[in-house]
Amino acid sequence: MASKIYFLLTLCLFVVGQAALFRHSSEQTQVENVTMFCCRLMNYVASLGPLTIHEVRQLVADVRAGSFESFGCLTVPRYLLSFHECLRLALMWLLIIMFSQEPFLYCLSDKQGITMDCQQGRQHQDLYSGCAFLAMIIFWIQLLDLAIFSEKIMAYVLVCSRLVADTALFLLALLTILLAFTAAIGTLHYHVPEHGGAGAWLRELTLMALRMYAPEHYLELKESSIIVSVALSIFVFLSAIFLANLLVVQFAHTYHAAHASMKGIARLKRANITCATLKDIPQHRRMAFLDSLGLEEPLEFNEGDVGIAGGIQVLELASERVVTEDTIKRFGGPSAPSAPWPKEHIPEEEVDKLASLEKKLMKVIKSKGKAHRPSRNHGSGGSMSEENGRLTTSSVPTTIGPSMFEEE
Repeated sequence: MASKIYFLLTLCLFVVGQAALFRHSSEQTQVENVTMFCCRLMNYVASLGPLTIHEVRQLVADVRAGSFESFGCLTVPRYLLSFHECLRLALMWLLIIMFSQEPFLYCLSDKQGITMDCQQGRQHQDLYSGCAFLAMIIFWIQLLDLAIFSEKIMAYVLVCSRLVADTALFLLALLTILLAFTAAIGTLHYHVPEHGGAGAWLRELTLMALRMYAPEHYLELKESSIIVSVALSIFVFLSAIFLANLLVVQFAHTYHAAHASMKGIARLKRANITCATLKDIPQHRRMAFLDSLGLEEPLEFNEGDVGIAGGIQVLELASERVVTEDTIKRFGGPSAPSAPWPKEHIPEEEVDKLASLEKKLMKVIKSKGKAHRPSRNHGSGGSMSEENGRLTTSSVPTTIGPSMFEEE
């Protein structure tokens, strides 16, 4: 909890220093410049410092243990196999580049004061803003770790991750069709009005696939060439109708397959994150927490009735769950495996009674199954009546055949 709250604070600092106080239409005031500079400086200290220490520790641990993974000619530490660790590494390098390209620092070196409006600062502004854009996205992606505190949100995130693969297939198919029709239409001796070349067709077809193409432009293309209008009609059908509906079907099938087990997978994911978090907790804190639980103290079933240890006792009112029979069975002697508990002896008379009762119950079940079918025997009488909204059955014993409660 402390680490997640700390991460949220650093995210707020990053948003304020990069986006909230940045204006494009008017010049920055001195108060805004000072506030933005302080937020950026605090973000470098609060985010870049802990990230660098974490990455160095993980790298040193894998190097000492010789834990590496090879992908062809590329060898990487094993900790980078985790998606979140890769995000942290990318965020660390983006913050390092941002710090090296900070416009405030270049303006301070030119003795221009705390401002970004200087010649040196404007030269490094483009690269700095691009890195800040990517770092902001990674910051918000890391908020997915907060889903561990809610099982529903965790299940929703896992289902969304399953649907990402279907979305990638849809985009791949759309890109293939887009390139195919761009190359095909580009071979015709026809040019887009006011433009020409395959690059223009690629832009126009992309707008059509995204449904951003103006309707009057379709009419101009239809009047200019019939072949192009037919090709565009096929392209619009494949991209806007066929692939779009196919994506919906894939989403429905994937969600139906993932819905049955998404809660169980969410619990496993939460358990995995919990186990990974326990590795970062010092051992003395874990031992102090275990000692506070009192798992070594015996539990009391009732007042003075001392039982086994290894649990946490939760008291409740006796009226909530009425127990008419004591389910705790006690046996004297040691609990060693060499001296097992004695078997509970049941008198033979009770065994015979249980067997006979079981036979009678089986006959009753079979008779109820036959009662749903129309009876062909007029000698046995039975009736069914509805009283107060409930169905009741009554049967009249006959002399045909033995009674169902008689032992054979």
